[in-house]
Amino acid sequence: MDILAAGQIDGFFSDVILDNIVNIMKNLDTTQPKAGGWCHGIDKKNKAYPWFEKTVLQPIRNKFHPKLDLIFGMLLHSTYPFGVHSDHFKLSVAGQQYKSFLIPVNLDGKSNNLTDAKTIIFDQIDEHAMMPVNPRKDRLSELPLHLSAVKDWNQDLSHIPRETAEVLSVKLSATWHKGDLIFWDSLLLHTSSDFNSKGYSFKECIVIHTYIPD
Repeated sequence: MDILAAGQIDGFFSDVILDNIVNIMKNLDTTQPKAGGWCHGIDKKNKAYPWFEKTVLQPIRNKFHPKLDLIFGMLLHSTYPFGVHSDHFKLSVAGQQYKSFLIPVNLDGKSNNLTDAKTIIFDQIDEHAMMPVNPRKDRLSELPLHLSAVKDWNQDLSHIPRETAEVLSVKLSATWHKGDLIFWDSLLLHTSSDFNSKGYSFKECIVIHTYIPD
């Protein structure tokens, strides 16, 4: 699989399995991310990691890479959309950062129709653009207007500056469905769609950051 690939696998986790995962993760310690909301996080030091590895990580390994390992994961409750960012981390262990995975759970607490929420992954890479900052134009090549993300700006990207959209092009606009597995290389710039502008106050998903050990 292309290391810079991004994609979406329909129904990767069934409703029954995902509901069980969410209920267990809600018992994990709560932290506050840099963006609005809260999350229940897990890493390899957490006592629940053996369960998480068997139930969540192993099915992803089976699909993507047998050595895939966890940096950290979380059940995220987000009250406003993240800006454009990459998931590039400085690893504390020997290895190469791999992919980020997102599993949609609900939108305003309802899981039957999540299509007003999207995860938008861009073609561009900027390992310096950590959340919640926007990419600097001097590190990105300018695009012809017809290739840029401006066409998505009014509909989905109104939370980011128009000038940022002008220098980005969309690799994948992944519409949310409960239990899908959305994935992208961790160096790819990405953002949430502006779900607040569509009248929603929060969304929830499971996010998993991974690496391949040396």
